[in-house]
Amino acid sequence: MELIQLHQDFAAEIRGISLMDVVTDESVYDAVRAAFESHSVLVFRSQVISDEVQALFSRAFGPLEITKPGAVGTGTVYAHITNIGPDGNTVEPDAQLAKVVAANQLWHTDSSFKQRPALASMLGARIVPRSDSETQFVSTRAAWARLCESDQEKLANVIVEHNYLYSRDQIDKNMVSDEERALLPSVRRRLTWLNPANGQPSLYLASHAGRIEGMDDDRAKSM
Repeated sequence: MELIQLHQDFAAEIRGISLMDVVTDESVYDAVRAAFESHSVLVFRSQVISDEVQALFSRAFGPLEITKPGAVGTGTVYAHITNIGPDGNTVEPDAQLAKVVAANQLWHTDSSFKQRPALASMLGARIVPRSDSETQFVSTRAAWARLCESDQEKLANVIVEHNYLYSRDQIDKNMVSDEERALLPSVRRRLTWLNPANGQPSLYLASHAGRIEGMDDDRAKSM
């Protein structure tokens, strides 16, 4: 297995193995898991990725989430991020599917609003546009490291309320159904988080983050 650093702070490309090698060979899994803990984002290029292969690879890292109501793939382990409607055409900008895509373009940490947050997101491209199709990532570990000591001290014990509504309301306040609202109550998260595998601290941020305990909303939003 070859590891190619993609950015000075995080992210690496893995070469020389397939996704199924991770599933079938414990030593390969251990190496990939260690790389994930160190680099946060791993890229596997030119892989043959069916839904089944992606699910098998993902299960090697733990139980899979069931896609929530209101998303394409509801009730399955697959969440489809797309702007293509059932008729095979690109949906109009005011369509619900387009609003979901717009909301996903907000900087976020996947599933921070759930009672049990996700360890990782396993993204596989099926149809990629020729332009404007980038997926961007940021290291909140590097962001924490760049804060001055006094700012780190201020943020060390901050508690933030995460809710799916906070991100979706930025796009359309009528976007979330009553069923989703009932199933996804707010959760409390520390603003700082320690990786249990290596003890490295990071910020735990998301567009799903709203209120900060003990702080008025305007000040919390500016922070």
